[in-house]
Amino acid sequence: MKILVVQNRMGIGDMVIFLPFVEAISKKFNVPVSLLVKENTKAHEFLKDSSYIDKIMFLDTKVYTLD
Repeated sequence: MKILVVQNRMGIGDMVIFLPFVEAISKKFNVPVSLLVKENTKAHEFLKDSSYIDKIMFLDTKVYTLD
């Protein structure tokens, strides 16, 4: 099973507040989760050694128009 957790808040503080929920999801399903976050959360810096997170991906907020 793969689980993707989306955290679309802006800053590092929002990410820290969100972490207990991420860990609880991982423990409930007994698998590490992937995170989709904004780059300015700095999640890749302080969560790189986390046992309950296996992948950190960045949300690209650019808007592309189709012609």
